[in-house]
Amino acid sequence: MDARNPHRRRTDNNNEMELTMTTKEKVLDKYVVFTFLETLRKSGAINMFGAPQVLRDQLGLSREDANAYFKEWSETYEHPE
Repeated sequence: MDARNPHRRRTDNNNEMELTMTTKEKVLDKYVVFTFLETLRKSGAINMFGAPQVLRDQLGLSREDANAYFKEWSETYEHPE
């Protein structure tokens, strides 16, 4: 297992790294990111359209993952009428 990323495990092929994430781990990661986004929203520290950059900076997510998490979170968030 890679110390920097617990979802990466060594393979037998020349110590090459391979992403092996279970469904349970993906749900946990989603919960962590959504909780982070909700805490950020409640803080009022930033305009939430800047949240994908914060996810990249604070959680080390790729641009694609940060944008995907933000999009999914914003679509499920109940906006006040």
